[in-house]
Amino acid sequence: MKPACFKYSLLYSALLAGLAHAADTVELDTVQVEGTRNAARYSYIPEGGRSATATKTDRPLSQTPNTVSVVTRRHLDEREPFDLPTTLAYTSGINRSGYRSENSWIEASIRGVSGTMGGGYGAPSYGGTEPTYINGSRYFAHLEFNPYLLQSIDIAKGPNAVLYGQSNPGGIINMNLKAPTGSNEHEIVFKTGTGKRREIDFDIDRSLNDNLDYRIVGAAKQVEWRVGKNGKQQSYSLAPSLKWRNDRTELKLDLLYENQPDAGERNFLPRKGTINAYSDGTRIPRDFFAGDPDFHKESNRKLRLGYDLTHTVSDTLTLSQHAAYGRYGSYMKVLASLEGGPWTRFTRPKAVQQGILGSGEKDIYRESTIWDYNWREFQIDNRARLTFDTGRLNHTLLAGLDYYNGRQSLQKWENTPQHGINSAKPVYGVPILPFPQTADQTGRIRQTGLYLHDQMQAGNLHLQIGGRYDMARTAQSDPLSNGSSQSLKNNRFTWRTGLLYQLPYGISPYASYSTTFIPATGFDNNGRALQPVTAAQKEIGIKYQPADNFMLTASLFDIRQKNLSATVRSLRTRQPDGKWTSGIVQDGQARSRGFELEWQGDITPAWGISGSYTYLRQTIERDPAGTSQGNTHWGLPAHSGALWTDYRVQRGALRGLSAGIGYRYTGTTWGNSLNTFKVPAYGLWDLKLAYKPGERFAALRGSTVQLNIQNLADKKYVASCAEEFACFYGTGRRATLSFGYRW
Repeated sequence: MKPACFKYSLLYSALLAGLAHAADTVELDTVQVEGTRNAARYSYIPEGGRSATATKTDRPLSQTPNTVSVVTRRHLDEREPFDLPTTLAYTSGINRSGYRSENSWIEASIRGVSGTMGGGYGAPSYGGTEPTYINGSRYFAHLEFNPYLLQSIDIAKGPNAVLYGQSNPGGIINMNLKAPTGSNEHEIVFKTGTGKRREIDFDIDRSLNDNLDYRIVGAAKQVEWRVGKNGKQQSYSLAPSLKWRNDRTELKLDLLYENQPDAGERNFLPRKGTINAYSDGTRIPRDFFAGDPDFHKESNRKLRLGYDLTHTVSDTLTLSQHAAYGRYGSYMKVLASLEGGPWTRFTRPKAVQQGILGSGEKDIYRESTIWDYNWREFQIDNRARLTFDTGRLNHTLLAGLDYYNGRQSLQKWENTPQHGINSAKPVYGVPILPFPQTADQTGRIRQTGLYLHDQMQAGNLHLQIGGRYDMARTAQSDPLSNGSSQSLKNNRFTWRTGLLYQLPYGISPYASYSTTFIPATGFDNNGRALQPVTAAQKEIGIKYQPADNFMLTASLFDIRQKNLSATVRSLRTRQPDGKWTSGIVQDGQARSRGFELEWQGDITPAWGISGSYTYLRQTIERDPAGTSQGNTHWGLPAHSGALWTDYRVQRGALRGLSAGIGYRYTGTTWGNSLNTFKVPAYGLWDLKLAYKPGERFAALRGSTVQLNIQNLADKKYVASCAEEFACFYGTGRRATLSFGYRW
C-alpha cells in the first residue's frame, strides 16, 4: 500500500470508529446539545466573553486592562483560511511580514515586532522572539499546521513576560486546539478547489459518561500550486484529546501530530522583474519558479503532548499544573535565487565566467541551500489561584513557578554558486555542483521563572499588577563556524500594571504598562557577551461592549526596544588562530507606535460584522551598524485594515443561504531596512457563499455546501520584499468548495 493511501486509511478508520460509537445515540439528546454548542460556535465573541491568555484566569475581556483579539471558530468557518497566517488577516496589529510564499512557517509580526527574522543586511534585528503558543505553552518551532484543528486563536498584545517569561514585545499568538465539550457532535468535511486540492476533515466529540469526554480531530490535505514537484503540499494531522473530571479535579490530555512530507516552497525573486519591470517592459510571471523541481524539498513534522491538571481545594483556592513536551523537525533543500544580494557583486561575475550563469538582465543568480532544523522542548507551569478580600478590594491572586527547557540543532550546507536560471526561458534539471557543510549549530535554553499577579476589583474599578523574576541559561556551539561553545546567564525582573474603569453604556477606558526581555546567546565583535533585548510598552485604550454579542476596542501603544544587535559582514575577520570574529554589534534601539481599532459581533441575529484598522509607525532609532538609523524595518505598512460582513437568510424560500464578503488592505511597505525601495500597497477581496439545505428539508439536516474564494479578482501583486533578492508574489485567486455534514 502506498504511504499516502495508508495515512488516509488511518483517518478513515478513526472516523468510522466514531460513527460506530454514535450509532446508538438518542436523537433527542443530539438535538438538544447541538443548539447550545452552535450558539457558541457561530459567534465572533469568545464564549462568555473570556480569554485566559492575557491573565491565565477566567477574567472577562471587558474587565481586562489589556488589548486582546480573539479569532473564534466562526471566523475560521466563515473564511476557510488555508494556512494559519491567513486566519489573522482580519485582526488588528498583525502583519504577515514573513517570507510569504507557500511555505511551512508561521511568520507574522505584532505591532511592528517580528520573531527571529533578521532586520536585513546591516540593519538591527526586529528584537523579537517567536510569538507562537499552543494551548498556552510556548511553540518556538512556529511550524504551520492545519487550521481545522483549532478552536480559536488569542492574540494578547504587548509584552506578556510576567506570565510567560521571555516573550515577543509585540504580543503572543496562542492557538487553542479543539478540546472535548461533551456535546456528542460529529462532523465530516470534504474539500476541493484550486491547485487540485483534496482534503478530508473530521471531528468526533463524545461524552462517554458524566466524568469522561473525548474528542478526535483529524485532517488529510493535498494540493499542488504549480506544475511538478515544487509547490506541492501534503499534510496528515491528528489531534485527540481527553477530559476527565469529578467534583474537585479536572484532567485534560491532548496530543498534536502532523506530518507534512511536502510543505511548500520559498520562491525568492529579485526586485528587478517584480517591483521594477525589465528594460523591455515585462515582469517575471507569477507562476515562475526560481528553484529547481529536481533539487527542492520542504517538509516538517510535529509531535506535541500536553496536559492540564486543576484541583479545587476550596471555594477560594485552586491549584493547577500545565505541562507540554514537543518534538519538531523541518527540512529544506532549495536552489535559492539570490539575484541582487549585496555579496553577488563579487560572486555573480565569477559565475558568469564559469559559464553557469548568463549575463542578461533576466538571468538569475542562484546558490544551493540545505537546512535541517530539529527542536525539542519541555515546559511545566505550576499555579495557585487564591481569591480573597481586603476591605473594598476583591483580589484574584495568581502565583506561579514555571520551567522551560528547549534544545535546537541546525545543520547547513550552503554558500556555493550554482547554475543560474533565465526567468523568460527557464531550464530545469540542471546538475548540482558540490557544496560544503557550513554550520553544525546546537543551542539550548533553560529558564525558570517565579511570578505573582494580582487582579483587584472595587466596584467598577479593575486594577492589575504583577511581577516576575527569571533565571535563564543559554548555550550555543558550532564547531564548523569557530570551534567554540558559548554560554550565558541572563537573570531579569519584569513587571506590568494596568487599570480599567467600567462606565455606563458598556464603555471601559483602560491603561497599562508592561516590560519584557529576551535572553541573548553569543558575543559581539569585540568578544563581549551580548546583553538581553529589553522592551517596554505604554498603552491606553477604550473597550465598548453594548451587548454580549458585540465588542469594539480602540488603543494607542508605544513600544521601545533596547540592545538590538546587527551582523555586519565587513567586520567578520579571520583571527591568527583561524577563528572568525562574529561581526555582531549591539546597542540598537527601535520604537513602534501606533493606533488599533477592532470591532466584531452581530448587528442583528442574521447579520455579522468583523473588521480592523491599524496605523503603525516603526522606527530604528539607533543602528549600531550605522546604515539604517531613522529608517523603518522592511514589511511593515503604516496603514492596514480589513472588513468582513456576512448575512444569513433565516426565513422564506432562501432560508439556509448565507453570504459573506471581505476586503483586506495592506499599505505601502519598505522593501529592505536600508529603505532604498518600496513595495506598493494592495487590496484583496474575499467571498463566501454557503447553503444549509437542512434548514428547509429535514432529510438533509446537518449538511452544508460552502464556496470560499480568496483574492476574488485574482490580483497580481508583490506581498513583501525583505531585500533586493527576496521579493514574493502574493497568492492568486484561490477557491475552495466544501461539503460538510454534522450530526
